[in-house]
Amino acid sequence: MDLKQVAVDRYGSRDELIQRGIWRGELYRYTDTDKGRGWLWKVLVAEEQLNSGHKYNKRPKMHVRRLTPPALPILTPPLEKPVIELDLGRLNDSELLEPKVQKILLELMIRVLTIHNWTYKQGFHELLGTVWLQLREPHSTMTVFEKLMEQVVPIFYDESSRDPPQLQRVGQFSPGFGRVVQDGVQAGRALVPTGHHVAEDDLRHLPQNTVQR
Repeated sequence: MDLKQVAVDRYGSRDELIQRGIWRGELYRYTDTDKGRGWLWKVLVAEEQLNSGHKYNKRPKMHVRRLTPPALPILTPPLEKPVIELDLGRLNDSELLEPKVQKILLELMIRVLTIHNWTYKQGFHELLGTVWLQLREPHSTMTVFEKLMEQVVPIFYDESSRDPPQLQRVGQFSPGFGRVVQDGVQAGRALVPTGHHVAEDDLRHLPQNTVQR
């Protein structure tokens, strides 16, 4: 017997149809479930939508919004961008002066400064150059430079003490980087000595998953 006809003849209300016919299974015992089953569920769902003020129509939109990742903030270049470009152009390693590398270093510097709302100071560019010469990969360079600057920025050019706390802080972060910076300062030259690279063992002091291989 057709399920549609049984539902109309046997049950006097929608609630009775649901409670007895569906939940107790009566409806499916007396009918051919292949006939009219789609019609039955369409009717029940359509009526539920009407009675609930179309709340089911609103849910998909809410779910879409919930699953959509938040948009990344638009990064505004800092006012010091021209100064950063000039400083990067004065780095004393030929590799760092290549146009492609210069562009990468500028983008990395601007991104890190903007994300952390830091003010650029002379010397930041040489620390970034030092990191680049060790890793030569944008993502790893940015990650290591960011971790390094979190330690350096609070005490960079601290004039309250003649002692170089910057170098001590860099040395705590990574002895290898600390030696590079210390050698440059003591020799009265730039912080990125040509051909000076950090030993592989020094990278073990960096946080795990910092360096891409």
